[in-house]
Amino acid sequence: MKSRAIFTGLLICSSSWMSYAQKNDFQFKRDIENVTVQGWYQIKLPPEVIEHTQSDFKDIRIYRINNTDTIEVPFLIKVKDDKITETTISMPVINKSNKDGKLYITLEMKKERVNYIHLDFSENNFDGLVTMEGSDNQKEWFSILEKRRILSINDQDVDFNFTTLNFPMSNYGFLRLQIEANNPLNFQSASLKKIETIPGNASSKQLTWARVDKKVKHTTTEI
Repeated sequence: MKSRAIFTGLLICSSSWMSYAQKNDFQFKRDIENVTVQGWYQIKLPPEVIEHTQSDFKDIRIYRINNTDTIEVPFLIKVKDDKITETTISMPVINKSNKDGKLYITLEMKKERVNYIHLDFSENNFDGLVTMEGSDNQKEWFSILEKRRILSINDQDVDFNFTTLNFPMSNYGFLRLQIEANNPLNFQSASLKKIETIPGNASSKQLTWARVDKKVKHTTTEI
């Protein structure tokens, strides 16, 4: 498969720019906008550009024309990945009770935004379901989770514990948990987390590609 080229990146530039297929194996070309500063220059790669490149970007080339000389320009590619932030939040338990074989726990959240909860129990072997509700006044409650499974197995062959639940980002004043399990549970603590993903930057600028005419030695763009 023939390689394809785009012309962008971190550039050292101070004059007009051109692009061409030196080995006649590039299929696409793009003009580079006017550069008026010396030193390192940054150009974003929008999705419309990335879709025409190889996954490792090794088919990118940048060329400069200076009088009659054609010079390949070195550049760097910097990928802005999504950033994940994680904040652990400890909140007081203001109520814990048992009724009809179910364990009820109420946490005072103080409007903190959270989307994960980890539950600790004294028991090592249990199979249970968790229902979670949120409220701002402890009178009107809204459903967050409905009968999500928690499980712990500990014996000579297996050591497994799953008591961490994720849910939509919530910032209620109070959280109420209803836990029903095959064995009575002794609740120890709950830790809550806010895990957020900050997307990497991307441009939405619309681009138009031109196919390289292989009969022409090079194409110049004056800026």
